[in-house]
Amino acid sequence: MFDAFVSHLPDPPARVLWVGPDCRKGSRRLQASGLDVATATFTRESVCFPEKSVFDGIIFYQMAEYVSCLKHVLMEARRFLSDSGRVILCDALTEKSPVYAMAPSYLYRKLTMLLSESGFRILDRFETDGVEAESKECNLNHGFFVARKDNFWIRSYMPGDEQNILPVFDQVFDTHRTMEHWQWKFRNSPFGSERISLGLSDEGMLVSQYAGYPVPFISSLEYPDHPLRFRAFHSGDTFTHPSARRIGLGKTGLLARTTDYFCAGFLDGVVPFGFGFNTATIKKLGGRYLGYEFGEAVTCWELGLSGGSLKRPGPISRLFSGYDVREVFQPDGDWDEFLNRVCKDYSFLTARDSAYLRWRYLDCPDKVHRVFTLRKRGRLVGWSVFSVKNDQILWGDALFDRQVLQGVWYLLHHVATGAFPGMKSIRAWFSENPVWWRAHLLSLGFVPRPEPDGLTLCYRSFINPIMARDTVTSRLNDSFYFTWGDSDLF
Repeated sequence: MFDAFVSHLPDPPARVLWVGPDCRKGSRRLQASGLDVATATFTRESVCFPEKSVFDGIIFYQMAEYVSCLKHVLMEARRFLSDSGRVILCDALTEKSPVYAMAPSYLYRKLTMLLSESGFRILDRFETDGVEAESKECNLNHGFFVARKDNFWIRSYMPGDEQNILPVFDQVFDTHRTMEHWQWKFRNSPFGSERISLGLSDEGMLVSQYAGYPVPFISSLEYPDHPLRFRAFHSGDTFTHPSARRIGLGKTGLLARTTDYFCAGFLDGVVPFGFGFNTATIKKLGGRYLGYEFGEAVTCWELGLSGGSLKRPGPISRLFSGYDVREVFQPDGDWDEFLNRVCKDYSFLTARDSAYLRWRYLDCPDKVHRVFTLRKRGRLVGWSVFSVKNDQILWGDALFDRQVLQGVWYLLHHVATGAFPGMKSIRAWFSENPVWWRAHLLSLGFVPRPEPDGLTLCYRSFINPIMARDTVTSRLNDSFYFTWGDSDLF
């Protein structure tokens, strides 16, 4: 254990402060390595630092029980640490302490957040193999955090931050997002709000963000008659200010650190996975430094509308089909029952119930989404969401009863000839799952093509109480039904 301390401290005769119990033993072992060692202890949830002293390293040993006051202590430690100095936090990983009761441990997540919020850059996190405990015949693993003082601070969103977030977002993505859109996306979601981590400079300038929103999921693969419901997380609006993109390398870069903080604060131990759809540049960064894994590449489906590809149904067909297509502006009362009825045929998907559809499309302040339902003799058998761009109809989301697929054609005909007349094509995203839906798209004349920007499903799984990580990988790669609406690009 002491070898681990020494290997992460500056070379002798560096000045080191040992904070914690076993002061004499700890100082003797470090002094034997040629270091100049002073000692201090936690007193009433604080530390009495030696005044007018500057240290090249500060070691907090067995600090777990003081974690509630550690942010204050770390902020104080900055005053006594040289610019290039190191701070090391260490404790025995024993289940006797309640702070280690969760997996991944509460302490691991908490220290990640506390160090980042206190202006420290985490350089390393590791465990030592069993170390013989003094006067006990047992071995204890020890967990270590190694960090250095930094000029950037990572923290969670605070009310009012959106006033700084929006201008930087517009600059980075060359767009204009309204305050109403930001509030709808990050504050007004019924599934969880204000899930945002921010990186700021010493001067308070916003330099990085990792954000997203929880979404409801449903899986019928575990118990077909009693589908599993849980929440996952959609990641989006991730950026680094151009002025800060070369600060830090790899896992010490600002975006990686902002992501690390976000996962510790909102995802680890809570949700099975977070996901999004990214281009090649972010895929490369995410795979190397952010822990991303990759699923299915996005496929675009397109149907040309010239040449009568969606011919008007004949009068007899219309009379006896029993289909009725209508635009809706509020969720119908039977949408939840419909999801429960058909979810087994889709296996693993965002839970497209009335609460989700209301928030995702009908409450969106951009007012670009139009929702249509398909009924057969009064019974709901499907719905779809559309938008328009230039001369294309964008088919952003859909859910249909597998037993009534003929109705898809009726709905598309209504939309193409009545709601959006004169358009040249219908364009959509649909996953390869389920296979029966893919086959039906082909039968309608849709042509699959690679998405032009090379977008791919990216995800990161977490240890959680809901679903094993290998199960997450299997579900997202083999069973996930997704559409354009599952991204934040529609």
